[in-house]
Amino acid sequence: MLTSQAMAELGALISSGKNLELARARLGRTALETPPLATEEELRAGVLALCPFSDWPAQRLLVTAVDAESGEFVAFDANSGVSLTDAVTASCALPFVYPPAQVGGRRWVDGFIRSPANADLAGKCQRILVLAPMAEGFSPIGNVPEQVSELRARTGASVVTVFADETVEAVNTNPMDPALLPAVAEAGYRQASAVAAQVAELWG
Repeated sequence: MLTSQAMAELGALISSGKNLELARARLGRTALETPPLATEEELRAGVLALCPFSDWPAQRLLVTAVDAESGEFVAFDANSGVSLTDAVTASCALPFVYPPAQVGGRRWVDGFIRSPANADLAGKCQRILVLAPMAEGFSPIGNVPEQVSELRARTGASVVTVFADETVEAVNTNPMDPALLPAVAEAGYRQASAVAAQVAELWG
């Protein structure tokens, strides 16, 4: 389990210093040197259980990750030369829980390290639905409300944001515990009914 103290330490590593890429690299190097709670094999097995597809879909899909050594933020797509399985594995390698994932000769950590949603990547779209577990990231560039405000101001896009509500948060006491998935799914289903009309209006 990634404790609240560990989350705070993780956030401090990311937000330290003015250069966010160097701060992410500092966190990545720390993750490389810290024994994780699970193995990369376990991470890949979990990815394959939930996403058993190695081929990219026909629709454009971006899967985010951060280079554990350089701090570079990357959005993998069908032209990146890696399988969908590898991209998702890189994107799910949460520091200190899993080791940085090895993909394409580089080591990667979770794209969450930059932002919970990376909503700014949808800048060319006019209708944007943002689904995020939380609103706040570890730095101003990662905070979803700021990304959404910038999107609206820059592109005039219509944006709807959906974050986990209090009911979901109440049952999701440990995001890394698969035993909680049924209760979290039920809470999310109940929340969906509350936002369905707003989402339907966005799609027209």
